[in-house]
Amino acid sequence: MHRHTLIGALALLAFGAGTARAELPEGVFYNDFDAYFELENTEESRNGQRVDAGWYLEFDATLVGDEIPVDSGLKYVLKQGRRTLATVLCDARLRQRHTGYDYEEGVPGLMEGRGCEDDDETTQATGEITIEVYFIDGNDDSETLVRTHTIEVRKFARVRRASQYYIVHNGEILSAVIHEFRRSERNATNARNMRNDYVGLFLWMAEQDSNGVRPDGPDLGNDLRVRCSVDGERIPTTFDPRVNHVRDRRVDVMASWGEGRQDERDRYAFEQFHIVLPITMGEDSQLPGAARLEEHPGQWECELRQQRETIRTIRFTVADGHIQPHPEEAAEGGVQLPERLHLVDMRLPRESPIETRVDGRAARRGPFFGVGWHTDEGRAMVRALPRIGEAFLPGERRRRGRRGRRGRRR
Repeated sequence: MHRHTLIGALALLAFGAGTARAELPEGVFYNDFDAYFELENTEESRNGQRVDAGWYLEFDATLVGDEIPVDSGLKYVLKQGRRTLATVLCDARLRQRHTGYDYEEGVPGLMEGRGCEDDDETTQATGEITIEVYFIDGNDDSETLVRTHTIEVRKFARVRRASQYYIVHNGEILSAVIHEFRRSERNATNARNMRNDYVGLFLWMAEQDSNGVRPDGPDLGNDLRVRCSVDGERIPTTFDPRVNHVRDRRVDVMASWGEGRQDERDRYAFEQFHIVLPITMGEDSQLPGAARLEEHPGQWECELRQQRETIRTIRFTVADGHIQPHPEEAAEGGVQLPERLHLVDMRLPRESPIETRVDGRAARRGPFFGVGWHTDEGRAMVRALPRIGEAFLPGERRRRGRRGRRGRRR
């Protein structure tokens, strides 16, 4: 997707560098779940051949709160070490009471920055890159650093075409979010509307059939089953989970070498999915065959199963009829999420019939594009990750006949 916001960015240039500020307006916070980064590759012609001219970043972000001033905006700064690679100013859209737009009583307001980019701010940098996100206050043009993300950019070659870059998504495998969906409220996520209240799950996966390991292998949308227990006691359900691809949350690139034949290509694909779990809540919900959250307080464990094999296990706590926050959400500098969205403890088996490109090295930077881990519980998830498949695409120097071993590594 190639969406320009340069008009809004130019309007914000009058702000200049802005003044430093210690904090956001009261009740306003940055939504880690909604932050997403995508690279746009650029090319140029040189001696009759297409060569890469670098990349620029496209960024989505949301701030949540009811006291965001009109004319506020966002800025992001890309850095590698002490070197600044790019600085981009972004327009934003408010959904709040004082704007008269899409406001619902009792629902927090939003400030959305979508498709923030500047194709003049290109770079050819690879490796670890930090992204500083600033809120620009519409009242006084002051700037507040609201979040620092850390991403990894890699480069790969293509036969008879320009090389390209991509953001490593391997670390997002632990950016799993469980949520309570209320049909009566505005859907601020890409969750499926079932016309019922339900518990849903967002997760990232590199499926084998999408990554060239087993093109005819199983995919998450077929025959997924969920088996849950509370405090070790199985909770019977008959509701079939619903699986959706999340819009605009996908990376899919392909490297090639030699002559570019079928066995000289490698595909890297990560995608975010949304799953309607067999769990509901509230007296008015009519989700058939689903367990009711409020009837089962305690320690939940749900297995996601494919062809009778467990592919993921999630763990969470229910008290007072609601899912409780993960310890990472309470830690200083930890994960920031809207109400009823929570980071969930996620575990993977050592082998999987569906998954590849699992590698804990990228996950050490933290969930939601490297916001860091701040608790023992979060770091325990990283240590528990197995290694499955090859983590990345082969680099530019890969020669024909040197294709690495595919398959699982233990």
